Amino acid sequence: MTKLRCRGLVALQPVAGYPKGLADASVASWLATRWLPAVRGKADVELDAADRRLREEAGGLERSGNELGPNAYRMLMEIVSGGVHGGRRAGAWYLRMQAHKVRPDEQTALCLLRSHTRCVRADPTRLAAVWRTVTEHVNPPPLPLYNTYLRGLLRGGLREEARGVLAAMRKSGAEPSLVTATILIDTAETYAEAVELFKEVVAGGAMADYPVYKAVLHSAAKAGLPHECRRLLREMQELGVRADITAYQSLLASLGRDASQFDVGRAIARAWGEAEAMGLRHDLTSFHLVFRLLSLHAKSPKDAYVRCAKRVAKRMDTAGVAPSTRSAELLMLVCLHAADVEAAEWFRRFFSGFGLSFGEGALRSKILEVYAAASRREDEPELVPLVLYQDKDLDEFLSHVKV
Repeated sequence: MTKLRCRGLVALQPVAGYPKGLADASVASWLATRWLPAVRGKADVELDAADRRLREEAGGLERSGNELGPNAYRMLMEIVSGGVHGGRRAGAWYLRMQAHKVRPDEQTALCLLRSHTRCVRADPTRLAAVWRTVTEHVNPPPLPLYNTYLRGLLRGGLREEARGVLAAMRKSGAEPSLVTATILIDTAETYAEAVELFKEVVAGGAMADYPVYKAVLHSAAKAGLPHECRRLLREMQELGVRADITAYQSLLASLGRDASQFDVGRAIARAWGEAEAMGLRHDLTSFHLVFRLLSLHAKSPKDAYVRCAKRVAKRMDTAGVAPSTRSAELLMLVCLHAADVEAAEWFRRFFSGFGLSFGEGALRSKILEVYAAASRREDEPELVPLVLYQDKDLDEFLSHVKV
């Protein structure tokens, strides 16, 4: 499929000739093949341009005798639902579908609701209006529709509204499922709240599955409670709930938020070994969490944390895990906190074997910061150069753990 690049936008070539006589599902497939690869990851300005083109093409498809039913409209909504204003664009297609006397089905309503949950933080009140619209056509709402609405409300911080929806769900006879429980636990404000919700699930007679446990683990990790993470992991083993590596990464993440004093090296080794004992293989995220944890405790050149960082880096090599630029940045942070130039040079040589260059860009800046910190330490021996701990990387990891 030929593409044109014009004014910074990637646009498809105009349709030379529309297919004729396609049924609804075939039209949806034709649109998906033509448009989904082109709009993936695009910003609002590009999606607005795509939306205008799609309106022309939808008219051309109809004039050519093709059927535009719920499947085709759902695909049109899906194509333009990205970006901050995806809900607005999808809503316009939903209205067009109604104007053309096409009755929305459950999947179309779900697509519209999802498009608004993605941007709910920008306009949380609009989600309620969308809910009223979709339930006019799909009533009583099925459980997947309720779950999507609950997730959107909780993402937007509308907790009271979510409780009301939960009560209405039970009243309508749509009993909350494990997916519902996972959504509620995953968005709990505190670990205590997450545990209470978890107890409600178990008390109701349901057998908690891995996504539910993973949501509680995520909450324990955010609260910096490694002992709770271990308790949950033991409970999972006893019940035969199989964990993957992200469960043990929650344990590693909790160590980085634990305010109590503990032997860092021993805690890391224990958490690491527990995962390997379960036959799980650590990936790049595990190594990054360990590097971050070591950077919080390194205080002086050649201390135990710097030595541990070197051993873990070697372990990365022997495990066949290819380091990234972020790996090098985190290890430079260990060196910076320790003001250890010798270790920084060791890591520079180590990473050069993987094609990472410290001669330019962010890595060059990082190693220069280490030299500057070491220089300040020599001038003022009592000064310990510490960079304020930023936990955005940990938060980014935790967002991947979420269900």
